[in-house]
Amino acid sequence: MSKQTANYNNNEWKIKLAGIKDGTYDRKSRTRWNFAMKNIDNGSIVLDVACGDGIFGQNLIEKKGCTVFGVDCAQIALEASLKKGVNSSYCDISDDKFPFESETFDYATALCCIEHLLDPIHCVKEMLRVVKTGGKLIITLPNAVNYKIREDFNRGIVSPELLHMKPGEGMHLQFYNYNSDFETKVLDKVKGAEVIFKKGDLKDLSRYSPDEIDKLYKLIEIDPNKYSEYVHWIIKKV
Repeated sequence: MSKQTANYNNNEWKIKLAGIKDGTYDRKSRTRWNFAMKNIDNGSIVLDVACGDGIFGQNLIEKKGCTVFGVDCAQIALEASLKKGVNSSYCDISDDKFPFESETFDYATALCCIEHLLDPIHCVKEMLRVVKTGGKLIITLPNAVNYKIREDFNRGIVSPELLHMKPGEGMHLQFYNYNSDFETKVLDKVKGAEVIFKKGDLKDLSRYSPDEIDKLYKLIEIDPNKYSEYVHWIIKKV
């Protein structure tokens, strides 16, 4: 990783962690964490890829009795993650070999991080390498063609949700939809990856009223490519 890229990621996490302290960021409202928690067995050994400040890993440890390892390239985030009990280490997940032996983990999670990478194929290959045969990857990605982003384009606006350019968010470099993009751009280039479950979802339920949530989930059932804000995958290593 170049020094410039490393500095960028570290600075984004400085902004984010400062926002968490002053209440700018809501850490309890993202459905990606709920989905992953639901689909990881109690007592599992888990690798959280791009673990950030360790909030997800901490929940796995405290609520499901898991042993959690993490990798990230932002030193300030790693320090916060270690304090939460996650066995975290530095790794450029877009370029470096992960610092673990093959066939180590029951699960590896990548929750809204692959879209930030220069080389997502490398990352998924490494996730599969370190997961046991029969183990699972849980991956969440934003849907770059959902109706909100389409509406912004129709108004002549490049959607902030698409580019992820707000301070502390980190810029998106890759863009995927529900239908096929992740499969054709990434998974088809990786041996031993079998998609066993896929789900369209909303991103942040706190943004909507109960009636709106009910309506949007019905629309996702009808047309997930248009209405999903997140897409979750469970991928088995075969």
